[in-house]
Amino acid sequence: MSPIPSVGCAKTHTLRLRRERWGSTVYDPVTDLYWAFADGPFKGDQRQFDLGVISEVISGSAVGVRRLQGDEIAHLSTTSPLSFLWSPTQICNIGCKYCFADDGIFSKYRPTADEFARALDVVRELKVPRLDFSGGEPFLRRDLLQLVARASETVVPVVTTNGMLVRAEHARELSHYCSIVQVSLDSADERTNDSVRGSGSYKGALAAIKHFRDAGLRVRVFTVVHRANADELHHLLFLLQREGVVECKFIKCMPSRTGKSDVALAISSERFEAAVKDGVERLRQGTETAKLTVRTLDYDRDGGGCVILEEDGAVYQMGPSRMRRVGIWRDALDLSSFDYYHYRQHLHYYVGVHSGWQFYGWEGRADD
Repeated sequence: MSPIPSVGCAKTHTLRLRRERWGSTVYDPVTDLYWAFADGPFKGDQRQFDLGVISEVISGSAVGVRRLQGDEIAHLSTTSPLSFLWSPTQICNIGCKYCFADDGIFSKYRPTADEFARALDVVRELKVPRLDFSGGEPFLRRDLLQLVARASETVVPVVTTNGMLVRAEHARELSHYCSIVQVSLDSADERTNDSVRGSGSYKGALAAIKHFRDAGLRVRVFTVVHRANADELHHLLFLLQREGVVECKFIKCMPSRTGKSDVALAISSERFEAAVKDGVERLRQGTETAKLTVRTLDYDRDGGGCVILEEDGAVYQMGPSRMRRVGIWRDALDLSSFDYYHYRQHLHYYVGVHSGWQFYGWEGRADD
């Protein structure tokens, strides 16, 4: 994986480049954005994007390059994952009603440091730019910060937490290895949030956001949208903007496959889309300078690019309406059954919502 020039700390702020069959995928760990650059997408065009031009595009100074639209990106796909999600533990200190960990899909096995090193070998071999530490609650592992530090030598680490165990000193140390952290929070109303996520989770999340912000980390909030909070997303967006959060990612609640989680909370894709649109529009109307980025994830429509490395050795691919087992990473990971990941899946735009992808090609038309 070749780094390309960027500003800031080499470990956390260097752009990550991966060559694809049709061009290059670039990941920016500061903004958590992916960029796709199609080499020679026009008839008779043999030009390739070099590192200098890619840097100019991202900085906004490139000449002779344009954004690709619609069918121009239909052929862009990859058989290698764009990110891995690794769970250092599936044990958690709260009990969200919709959590899949309660459905028996994941084990309670606690991987060793050596097994983590083998997982990093998989990430390195496949040139995956991003590794998410999730759970369970990753801060239940006393060696979490050491694991993150080790991962930062190979990949861009991102930590997802409910925040309840985060202290100021944790945030300061994490800032040496990460650019962005992810905190789970479902509502601006403490009672609504805690009724679904567990007692104390509201205050814990807000305290963690403050610790991370004070340490200079960018904070993204993960919000699962369900029946209990779908009508009040605008209140949450206003709260996050006041707290200095840079991004909110809304995730549609969906029933589990085993039926043990609270199916009553699940909503349809149409209800999810309407709720997000309403929340974003109210934020627009209520503030002159909305600085909060909003993204969405609907597993019934999106997914496919993230692979979960489970601690018991299983590998799952996130995909529409399912998590599909595709291999075992402890032995030799074979991703031959990994679905082609089409970037087009991430082009579902809502009002004021973007997918986090930008696609570029050389100036010209397909019939030139």
